[in-house]
Amino acid sequence: MDNEAPTLNPWLTMWTQPRATIQQIVDSDPKRFVLVLAALGGFFEALDRASARSLGDELGLPFIFLIALVAGPIGGLLTLYVGGALIGWTGRWIGGQASYVQIRAAIAWSSVPILWLSLLWIPELLLFGEEMFTTEM
Repeated sequence: MDNEAPTLNPWLTMWTQPRATIQQIVDSDPKRFVLVLAALGGFFEALDRASARSLGDELGLPFIFLIALVAGPIGGLLTLYVGGALIGWTGRWIGGQASYVQIRAAIAWSSVPILWLSLLWIPELLLFGEEMFTTEM
């Protein structure tokens, strides 16, 4: 009988089994989708910040999306690499052994629940449009 653990679907099991999911990703292919996840996470983080700061009071919706489309992925990738280096550096102080590639995989894949929640932007934008980014909202 084969005692191998079942393959986890990281898009779903990140919610319920995050530790096992990250371990599977690190063991199988720690570079898979890392850059895409960081860029997407950065884009949606930029939209969230634009909404929280009521950027729509000063800028139009197309310009807000342009900023999020350009600056968001750059910020996401910076967070991935700088954050990964800092976590690796400080983690070694307390005996951590993960490589920088493994740390970046954990950081990137931990954004999966946030990306699922970001799907809510679609109906919100359809219902409220530019108001999502204004003080009145």
